[in-house]
Amino acid sequence: MKNFISNKGKSIDSKLFKSIVFGVLCNIVSVTILTIIFSFVLTITNKYPTDAINYISAAFLGVGGLIGGYIAGRINQKSGLAVGALSGFIVFAIILIIGLSQSVGTITIITLIKLIVLVLFGGLGGVLGVNKKKNIKI
Repeated sequence: MKNFISNKGKSIDSKLFKSIVFGVLCNIVSVTILTIIFSFVLTITNKYPTDAINYISAAFLGVGGLIGGYIAGRINQKSGLAVGALSGFIVFAIILIIGLSQSVGTITIITLIKLIVLVLFGGLGGVLGVNKKKNIKI
């Protein structure tokens, strides 16, 4: 009986870990794809909205957070808000660590906006992922 309980706990932990890892990876891949497409469009049009770049990147992070949270919620199948928000926070931490190690910049209000966007949209995506019907009956 003791062996069954410990195995059950490990499978739950591995499922949670797997859902967060896949959510983070999907978030990063989707933000990267959106950024590449946007850079290509900016290169073709030769118009660079320097004032709006921070807000556009925050919007891309929101879309990525929604996708990553959705994937994490679908894999975990429970506690979508927490799993999605955690995956969004992990992506924010990765971006923050890379950003601070590559430049001499400081943490600004845009950084706080990006944190809020990633956590909120990640949580929303997690809730949507958990609440999606498993089978569509026609």
